[in-house]
Amino acid sequence: MKILLVFPMAVEASAAFSMAGERKRRLRAGDFTRQKKWGSAELSILLCGFGCKASEERMKRAVAETKPDLTILCGCCGACKPDISAGDFIGFAKGDVAEKLKESLGIQTAKIASSKKIVQPNEKFELGKMGFDGVDMEGELLESALKESDSQFLHIRIISEGVKTELSSDFLDSIMDFESGDINISAFKLLASFAKNPRLLYKLPKFSASVLPVQKKYSRFIEKKLMPSLATIS
Repeated sequence: MKILLVFPMAVEASAAFSMAGERKRRLRAGDFTRQKKWGSAELSILLCGFGCKASEERMKRAVAETKPDLTILCGCCGACKPDISAGDFIGFAKGDVAEKLKESLGIQTAKIASSKKIVQPNEKFELGKMGFDGVDMEGELLESALKESDSQFLHIRIISEGVKTELSSDFLDSIMDFESGDINISAFKLLASFAKNPRLLYKLPKFSASVLPVQKKYSRFIEKKLMPSLATIS
């Protein structure tokens, strides 16, 4: 079986790339390892970048080139409901192989919205009222890229922050490059965001401390569950 594994961010992709023998000093949006033998499967891994036009084009090219039987999008997302907590794995499957894999990995079935921008708590609450459990920036882009494909689809997300968590959009704009879909820190913009919102100096260390255990859980999931499971798919 040909499998395409897609990650939006470098921190989400690093464990998979490393296990596939791609130990790069720094992963960047657009990095792509093609059709490697992985157990009984043929595995390709794409770091598409966070949701933007460039990441959508990378997805389309990867799908066209690899012609996957199973496509998996894996990463972090925000919660839209108070009863969904940081560290929970949520997702959905389309296709019998994808559904079987989702169940074996213990992924909670959920409805995930896609947004073209970073959403704030009030927007996440509204999405929750509409029935969405989480929100990302890439899901709809990849599903669109798969429209002309026969690939099954598995969407996996770990909740990185609760519905009430808020980060300044000015801060996020200072580290996110919406042209490339990559992290590209602008010192000028970063200082400007701190000047505009001095409370960030307090919020960021607190947010980082809350995300660290989630990141560790996510990395263990990739290394101990997802990647070994993909090696057994035929």
